[in-house]
Amino acid sequence: MPARPQRQPPLHVPRPSLPVLPTRLRKGCCDLEAIYYLANGRKRRIYRGRTLTALKSLQLPSCPFHSVAATCSSRAGSTNVPPAAMLLLDYQNVLIQSILTERFSGATPQSIDQVVSDFDGVQFHISTPSSKTQILISLSIKCFRELVQYGAEEVLQREYGNYITATEAGYDFSILVDLENLPSTPEEREELVRRISLLKRNVMAAPFEKAYEQFSQLSQEASKYTSESAPQGADEGGEVMAIHYREEEAIYIKASSDRVTVIFSTMFTDAVDRIFAKVFLQEFVDARRRAIQNAPQVLFRSDPPLELQGLKGVGKTGEKGEMGFITFVLFPRHLTQQRRDEVISHIQTFRDYFHYHIKASKAYIHSRMRRRTADFLQVLNRARPETEERERKTASGRTFRVQG
Repeated sequence: MPARPQRQPPLHVPRPSLPVLPTRLRKGCCDLEAIYYLANGRKRRIYRGRTLTALKSLQLPSCPFHSVAATCSSRAGSTNVPPAAMLLLDYQNVLIQSILTERFSGATPQSIDQVVSDFDGVQFHISTPSSKTQILISLSIKCFRELVQYGAEEVLQREYGNYITATEAGYDFSILVDLENLPSTPEEREELVRRISLLKRNVMAAPFEKAYEQFSQLSQEASKYTSESAPQGADEGGEVMAIHYREEEAIYIKASSDRVTVIFSTMFTDAVDRIFAKVFLQEFVDARRRAIQNAPQVLFRSDPPLELQGLKGVGKTGEKGEMGFITFVLFPRHLTQQRRDEVISHIQTFRDYFHYHIKASKAYIHSRMRRRTADFLQVLNRARPETEERERKTASGRTFRVQG
């Protein structure tokens, strides 16, 4: 009878050791920084009672989440800002900017009929309906009627003046640019391209500018009184301006004598997104507490804030998921004439910036998990013993092969 092949010992794959967090992190650091220390192979698995072993395999670069708070701090003029590594979204529409830059540079006029999509369901239509030298740019935005109530027409008239034309059917606002009547200098043409590419930003700036004006008026009135002699209701501030710029989501702005409050209501259709959101926003709070004292205050809660209680259409849940309310408190140092335009540009893009990085983080973590799984499978495949064929002879002289 052929000899039985010897059994191989069971393959032992050593489990990777878990890193330990430094003492500084265990005492007072955000979850995201702890995750990054674990990912970089530093030392301990327990942080605030949470096991982060699943994130140990993420080999990420230096922690970029500080730049979330750094974005806010750039408005406050703080010099003690950690290095930023996260992507900041552009305020202008890049496609409109590239098309107009090409046309304004002296290129041969051509017919254009292009629909351009932007964040928050905004659409642009760039066309040459009557002549190749006349470019019509039209804007469609969900909340245009609400913006008109808060002074959007005045802002658009100030920014675009003689370029405003009759509104194209199906859109909310249009401007017409004649290529044969452009500004003479390259700097002026570049500035015109920049202003047109900022059309969405400028129309959305109207309620913020109105809130700034209300803040100035209320602060002047409040300076006439002491805290004891102030009339009743002086601290309530102005009206709450609601901009329903997305389906089931809105921006609420309220001016007071000492601050301007901006509240984003955002929808979380996925429970995982909600967890990521809490971790992101906790970094806003922690970074401001540790290093960026001049940054705006940031709050996150599931219930409507006090400023929105009793306001029609505000609730905890929507048809597609749970609501979250993110509050920015802008103090007088953020509302100066030198910083107001930058503050408006930054805060408008917060919702897109926020959700973009939640999705990017999930995608990156999933890709690292898949790569780590592939590495483990490769280790297992390499550890599989090779089969060897050996020849043996019986007592009668016959040979047979044994697979070992």
